[in-house]
Amino acid sequence: MRRLLLLSLAALALGAAPAAGVQPRDDGEAAQLQARYRDAVVRLRRLEEEAAAARVSAAAPAAVEATPSADRTRLDALAAREAPVLAELTRLRARQGRLLGGLQRLTRRPPPPLVVPMRRAVEARRAGLLMREAALSLDARAAGLEARRAGIARDRRAVLLSQADALAADSAAGERAAVAADRGAARRSRAVVLAAEARAARAEVAALADRLRRMGATVPEVPAGATARVSTLPAGRDRLIAPLDGPPQVRFGREAAGWRWTGTGAPVRAPAPGRVVHVGPHEAWGTIVLLDLGQGWHAVLLGLDAASVRADQRVEAGQTLGASRAGAPLQMELRREETPVDPARFLEHR
Repeated sequence: MRRLLLLSLAALALGAAPAAGVQPRDDGEAAQLQARYRDAVVRLRRLEEEAAAARVSAAAPAAVEATPSADRTRLDALAAREAPVLAELTRLRARQGRLLGGLQRLTRRPPPPLVVPMRRAVEARRAGLLMREAALSLDARAAGLEARRAGIARDRRAVLLSQADALAADSAAGERAAVAADRGAARRSRAVVLAAEARAARAEVAALADRLRRMGATVPEVPAGATARVSTLPAGRDRLIAPLDGPPQVRFGREAAGWRWTGTGAPVRAPAPGRVVHVGPHEAWGTIVLLDLGQGWHAVLLGLDAASVRADQRVEAGQTLGASRAGAPLQMELRREETPVDPARFLEHR
């Protein structure tokens, strides 16, 4: 009977003890983590949808009105004809240079007949004659190629002079293509940023779920269509640090999704403490740095010359992220749940 009682007490003690690796649960902290987890899942779903749409948009070819030009085709054909002629001329000129160099050495200091054997003198003379014959042959071939190149150049001038209107139409098409390329670059930039933010949100969801499991709390189910709680300030802060000194040249509005300065080569500062989510080059903006400020807030710095931070690095407010490009735009965007937010109320300090 006493043994049975001891076994019962031991079983109760084991049942009351927390499992290995499970921390004592704080219901208040668990509720906060569950709320953060719901918000993170909603944010992740939205970012994944927007990132997928951005990838499709970035991959779509630019719609540019084509301007067919027969004269452009003729010019391309002339260029194709001219290329091998120029290549052959280059090779002939190189061979002529080597032959002329050899002839100059023979004529500058001919071998003295009293010292050099007759056989070597005859061979040197024969070599000089052969080199002169080869030089004359190369000159004749080069003259023929020059004539062909001159004829192609005359044809090109005739096309350019007679078809100025077609070239003007091609120029207009080129301008439209440049505008389309700029828009395509903006779409690709957005796709890169969204993909980086989606990776960060996915990591945040996994980390929050792991913390809840370690506490012994339930990982909540987030139904489709759920909305996230929106904070009024990024991570509870009421101000940010401007990345560069001085007022911006462009403010938040139709022209820009943030504030834009002109770089001077000065260091670019982090607007708030956070984690570096992405650092990478961009064809139109130089280097991009994406910071996760917490609770769905992100800061995007576009237009750095070079970055001095790396992905997954923690930074403090005011820490140098890299250098600005002298004379080039530097833009800071503030986003909440991927929605651009005017940073004026956080940057215009009272």
